[in-house]
Amino acid sequence: MCIHCARWSGQPSTDARESAGHFVLFPLALPGVIASFLLCFLISFDEFLLAFFLAGQESTLPVYIWTQLRFPARLPGVLALGSLILLGSVILVLIAEWFRRRGLTPTNKKVDTPFS
Repeated sequence: MCIHCARWSGQPSTDARESAGHFVLFPLALPGVIASFLLCFLISFDEFLLAFFLAGQESTLPVYIWTQLRFPARLPGVLALGSLILLGSVILVLIAEWFRRRGLTPTNKKVDTPFS
């Protein structure tokens, strides 16, 4: 609404990007975000169920976290463990992205492609 008022009055719109993001991009991206959230939840839930039923006497990480969540006194340790796992995952993704971008940098060699 503010964009239309600014256009009619002849003033430049300062919040055109915010309005476009809020009214156009967010509704378009929302189904993908919800789908990825549900997919990640289902995959992790399936991982826990398999580990819980097939673990036997040895405790795997998902089962260990589940058993520790039942005791409120041990909750800070479980939260710290989850934070470390998340941090490690982010670091691995950043390293992989760095290597990917490093491989995309132009070199001094000329590569003949059929379309160039």
